Amino acid sequence: MLNESFDKFTERAHKVLNFAQQEAQRFHHNYIGTEHLLLGLVDEGEGIGTQVLNKLGVSLKTVREQVEFIIGRGDRLFLGESGMTPRAKKVIELAVDEARRLNHHYIGTEHLLLGLVREGEGIAAGVLESLGVNLEKVRTTMTQMLANGKIERVNVVSSLITPTAPKDGQCFFISYRHEEAAEVTQTIAEQFVAAFGAHNIARHIDPAPLGTDVRVFVRQQVRQTTALLLLIGPAWLSSAAEQTPPRIFDTDDEVHVAIEAALRYHKPIIPVLIEGAVLPDAAALPDNIRDIVHYQGTQLRPNPYLYDDIARLLAEIRRIFVEG
Repeated sequence: MLNESFDKFTERAHKVLNFAQQEAQRFHHNYIGTEHLLLGLVDEGEGIGTQVLNKLGVSLKTVREQVEFIIGRGDRLFLGESGMTPRAKKVIELAVDEARRLNHHYIGTEHLLLGLVREGEGIAAGVLESLGVNLEKVRTTMTQMLANGKIERVNVVSSLITPTAPKDGQCFFISYRHEEAAEVTQTIAEQFVAAFGAHNIARHIDPAPLGTDVRVFVRQQVRQTTALLLLIGPAWLSSAAEQTPPRIFDTDDEVHVAIEAALRYHKPIIPVLIEGAVLPDAAALPDNIRDIVHYQGTQLRPNPYLYDDIARLLAEIRRIFVEG
C-alpha cells in the first residue's frame, strides 16, 4: 500500500521524505517519525505545504528546537536507512486520503501537511498544535493562497508525468491567441511541454523560419502532429480588437489556418474552453471550419482548480494518444 502511494508522490513530496531521513540522522534517531516528516516538510522550502506553514509562522529553527526539547538526540549516529513508525505511516495514509478527497491524481506536500495535522497524536501534531496550527487553519490558509495566486504550482504536472511522446512519435499542436488569457494559456502550454517534452509540442505562435510563409509553416506543423489542442477564451473570435467580420473569418488568421489544416488532414481537435468561455455557435464561424463545434472538448476552471483540471486533461490525453 505504501509503495503504491509513493509512486504518486510529486518530486517535492519525495524531497520531504529524503529530508526527513536526513533529519532523523541529524537527531541520531534510527526511525522516521511524524516529527521528522514535519521537519522534512519545512526544510523542503518550496512546496505548497511549506508555503502554508511559512504563512502560519512555522520555521525550521522553531520545529527543530521543539523536537529536541520533546525527545532529544540519540546516543550515536545511525547511518542506515530508517523505517517509518506506525504514526508516520498513518500520516502517509491520511495524505493519500486527502488527495482522494480532493480528486487529485498526485500526492504533494499539501497532502502531507494535511495528513500530519489530521493524524493528531504524534509529536508533529503536538508541535503544530503548540504553534497554533490546526486543521481548520491549514485548510483555510491553503484555499486562500491558491485563490489569490500566491502559490506557485507550475511544476506540479511535470513532477507527475515523465515526458513521453505520443505513440506515433509525433506531437501536439497548441493553438491559442497569445494576447488572450495570457497567463492561463501560457500555463497550459508549459504543462504540456513538461508532460510530453518540448520537442513534442508545437504552437502556432512559435516563429517560423526566416523567409517562410507562416501559413504554409502552420499547415505543415499541424499535418505532422497527432492532435490539435484548441484553446478558446471569451474573446477568441476576435480578441485583438472589435472587428467586423471577426478575425477568425480572415483566411490568413493563424488560428483559422491551424483549424482548417486539422480538418483537412483529419486530425483530432480538442477544444479547451478557458476563463468561462463557451464553444461558439456554428453560425458564428466560417463555413470551412465550423465543424469544430462537433468535436468533444473540455472546460478548464480558473484557480484554485486550474492545475487539477490540467492534470486530468493530460491524463486523458495520455491515455488516448500515448497508452491507447
